Amino acid sequence: ISESAPLVNDVYVPVPVGADTAQIKNLALSNGGVLRFDSLGVLLVWGTEKLQNLGAVYLGYGTIIFKNKMTFHNGGVFNAGAGTLSFEGVTWESKSGSTFLPGTSTVVFNKSSDQSLIIDSTLDLTFHDLVMNTQGTVTIIGTVTVVNSCTIAEGCTLNIPTGSSLFVEGEFINNGTITGGGSYPPALPVEMTSFTVTSNRLDATLRWTTATEVNNFGFAVERRAVSV
Repeated sequence: ISESAPLVNDVYVPVPVGADTAQIKNLALSNGGVLRFDSLGVLLVWGTEKLQNLGAVYLGYGTIIFKNKMTFHNGGVFNAGAGTLSFEGVTWESKSGSTFLPGTSTVVFNKSSDQSLIIDSTLDLTFHDLVMNTQGTVTIIGTVTVVNSCTIAEGCTLNIPTGSSLFVEGEFINNGTITGGGSYPPALPVEMTSFTVTSNRLDATLRWTTATEVNNFGFAVERRAVSV
């Protein structure tokens, strides 16, 4: 355990001021074992993490940073609360019978290495907020649902193979690249950056600018008479 935790300063997720920080090589929770975070607690896992046989993590407002493979086996429970999960070069594998409770947490993929989400076909892995901030490739195998916001940063590639899916119920910001034959939210055909109206006696002048246009045939302007 290190209060100053100099190794933690190398990651993108900020360590809260006054946080207690622990660093471990491997973590395995089973047979009812529980890892519970205090407010602002930070855990850096350099090796592997396994949750199985009623092993459980309660993240609360804490932060957990994974450097290697994380596996949820049958009976493993991860309650993310309002915490932050940061992944750096990680393979996340959720197997049948495991449970991930997203709460209002944020899941972040960092660094430049390729990473994978492997979800059993019986599961629909749900996140509250998902941020793909890596300069590598994030591959989703299975089904992922994001209920609040999903962001793909510039330079990031999201690979969704055929038969896999990403569903976003809230805001979807895609500044990266999506590959593969799977399902994902369609891009908006037009992204506007400004729209203004100025009057000139009986005329009105409309001006707008767009950031992107995909398969856009043009614009139709309509008007309606309003009685005074």
